[in-house]
Amino acid sequence: MCRYLSRDRSRLARLEPAANDIGADRPEQVRDAFARARARAHDVARREASAGERAVLHVGKIDLVDDHAGRPAGEGFRETGGEPRRPSPVPAGGIGCWYSSPMIVNNTISENTAPDGGGVYCFRSSPQIANSVIAANNAATAQGGGILCESCSAPRITNCTIAANTAPAGGGGISCDSSSSPVIVNTIVAFNSSGIYAPRGSSPVLRFNCVYGNTAYNYSPPPGPPGKAYGNISADPRFAADPTTGNVHLTGASPCINAGDPAGNYTGQTDIDGEPRVCYGRVDIGADEFLYHGPVDFDRDNDVDLTDFGFFRACFA
Repeated sequence: MCRYLSRDRSRLARLEPAANDIGADRPEQVRDAFARARARAHDVARREASAGERAVLHVGKIDLVDDHAGRPAGEGFRETGGEPRRPSPVPAGGIGCWYSSPMIVNNTISENTAPDGGGVYCFRSSPQIANSVIAANNAATAQGGGILCESCSAPRITNCTIAANTAPAGGGGISCDSSSSPVIVNTIVAFNSSGIYAPRGSSPVLRFNCVYGNTAYNYSPPPGPPGKAYGNISADPRFAADPTTGNVHLTGASPCINAGDPAGNYTGQTDIDGEPRVCYGRVDIGADEFLYHGPVDFDRDNDVDLTDFGFFRACFA
């Protein structure tokens, strides 16, 4: 099943156009397109909630496009089961950004497949991707299993967890291609088929990230000069479960706790669970802000067992 989902129904499909979007000369059309998409998302959530089911939005793919090609407003939104359908301006599996700068906040993007950009595809776009989980996506034939930044794209990726994604050609986690310059901060890139790929003149800015355990490499090439890469760690983030399950909560033994950028402004932000973004004096790395949920339930599954004991023991290893 291909899913693009939010844990909080009040924020389902929070995709808001920025003021400088391409197509901003017709802001009312862009705004109306997003409003219709959000209304459709909430309608799905309400129907599932009324049936006693967990509210999950099964949209598979959303394309965010400019309106300069004569398309009717909103045509870019396609519910295609997670595989791109033609005509489509970008080959994304989860979310495609085409000459646009949306906000993609507090979402989980998982189990999507596409030729490129299994989770999020950016073409000449600068979205803000924050407090989100991008996991178990697949770029079937090329690059960018989690996120593909292409053709001078400059997204800002903050407090995300990008895990268990695959791509055969490069950037199982994130691929920065064709002179792209993403800013990646407070983000976990772990256990993908490969980590962060930045060929052909691309220059990502990497600050306070955890890049670890990616099969082929963590960085290719290695991170840039200190002005563009600092505060990064490479250590097991100690997820509560296998990231392919979608449970990428941090355990108490995680080195990502209190390891994020101390200079950032996190006012009003929440993590993937809707909990406060800063809990213990300094922001965590990743989509989950660790919050102590009980005296011994370290993996936060509401069951105290030997797994919890293992996490407790690891704190003293």
